[in-house]
Amino acid sequence: MRALALALVLPATLAVTQTISVSGGDRNNAPYYTFDGVFVAPTLVVGTTYEFVDGGVSGSHPFRITGATGRLPITITVEAGVAPEYYCAKHTSMKATFTIS
Repeated sequence: MRALALALVLPATLAVTQTISVSGGDRNNAPYYTFDGVFVAPTLVVGTTYEFVDGGVSGSHPFRITGATGRLPITITVEAGVAPEYYCAKHTSMKATFTIS
């Protein structure tokens, strides 16, 4: 009796989207927004896709990400060597860069 061999082929990386809730908007204190309930900007991982969703962003401080179009929800995939910036569409002083790893 012969054994039947099966091969399972998986992609090198499985695409997973992580959702991050953005809220608040504080013009005077970096990181300016709250991410997933914490007033600290998350460290983003190269190759990971993130969906930033509105968790209560102030209308006075619309959240944007450089290179992405439109309002929340915003979806980005982090590339090596490219640290995305986020900013308030109404206040140029409210700008910061995500840390990537």
